[in-house]
Amino acid sequence: MSESRILILFLVLATAAVDAVLLFQSPAEHQWPESSAAVLLGMACGQVNLATVWAVLGRRLLAWRLAALVTVPIGWSLAIDLAADFRGVSGYETAGSWAVHLFAQAVLLAPVLLVFRMRGGRLSCRSSAAAAEPSRRLQFTLGRLFGWLTASAIVLSAVKSVVGLWKVRTGDFDWWGILILGLVSAAIGLVFVWVLLGTRGLSARLAAALATAIPAIVAAGYACCVADERRLWAVIQLWLVVALYCSAAMGVLRVAGCRTGRGPGGCGTLVRAGLRGVPPTPA
Repeated sequence: MSESRILILFLVLATAAVDAVLLFQSPAEHQWPESSAAVLLGMACGQVNLATVWAVLGRRLLAWRLAALVTVPIGWSLAIDLAADFRGVSGYETAGSWAVHLFAQAVLLAPVLLVFRMRGGRLSCRSSAAAAEPSRRLQFTLGRLFGWLTASAIVLSAVKSVVGLWKVRTGDFDWWGILILGLVSAAIGLVFVWVLLGTRGLSARLAAALATAIPAIVAAGYACCVADERRLWAVIQLWLVVALYCSAAMGVLRVAGCRTGRGPGGCGTLVRAGLRGVPPTPA
């Protein structure tokens, strides 16, 4: 096993260990807006960021990446419903409500990464540097068929689980709160994508991170104006945990040789090559 895969495996195991420690506490210890609940939600939001980055920019089979994009938010919504006590917060008593929160964050983050991917951006590690040729990647093999079937079964099971517990009324949601929490959490993840996984110069990466942080700062400022002191402190702790997890996880990925560099195979390259009448360079 290569060094990069070992580091990524350690990251997954360490994340699972921390999650287990948090989730195996009694629900009474995770009451919003207590610090323990903020840490639990921060870990969930940080891992939704990581799953979204891999789902949009990864090179693995699309079925598995889409499965991760769906099952991570649903899995965390079910875990929060079992391990936390939010009965005092209107509209947040079931897993379905947290699924809306986490999916909103993924939906806010994914379009930015999708635009980057369409321009040729990919998440590549040293172990996947020698990627297959495009003609080979487009072949629909028996293994890919089983991959799609298995991933689809996982997604359908996860969706069925959360829909079976769906007892929420959309009118109970604080949609501004969902937007602000999701926007800031997604922006935190995007900042560390540019800074830690980018391939451009440090000044360019910092400039991209600053541009990304501006809307998050505005949203956080709005939260400071409308939230009471106790809930505001819990939300700040949540965002701090998101930042700590994203920085640690993406720092490990950087050490493992993972980068979000632009390749020559983006949609823009294909269009320009077609207009010039020359074949595009393979990614």
